[in-house]
Amino acid sequence: MKKFDAVVIGDANIDLVVVGCNEIPQPGQEIFVDNMMMHVGGGAALFSISFAKLGMKVAFNGILGDDGYGHFIRDQFVQYGIDTSLLGTSQIYNTGVTIAINPQVDRSFITYAGSNQELDVGKLDLDRITEGKHVHLTCYKGT
Repeated sequence: MKKFDAVVIGDANIDLVVVGCNEIPQPGQEIFVDNMMMHVGGGAALFSISFAKLGMKVAFNGILGDDGYGHFIRDQFVQYGIDTSLLGTSQIYNTGVTIAINPQVDRSFITYAGSNQELDVGKLDLDRITEGKHVHLTCYKGT
């Protein structure tokens, strides 16, 4: 019997969504937008939360910074019942952030990869990964 329905391995970051931004301000200027929202982002993190919402037992394996954004993501994982015992903490980078600019036409992104830069498939604990019936891997560098 496996401990988890899925062990999810990969990226987690903050998505800062800027709504109604139709121009980038010039140096020294300020523009106003319709709204800004902060969410958990990253393909692996989003899969984990969605899978947990379906009532599945999920463990997340990734790396977060030791900062407010990293603590926010950890808290969100705990809120959804996601096991964080495989989640590491970077001693080098802050948690990654993507700013999604949503004008009327199409989105564009500004991304700081942050602690996701440390993701490396060669450093995975394979014994712990086998605790899942399913392994979902996304945004990892191979070695």
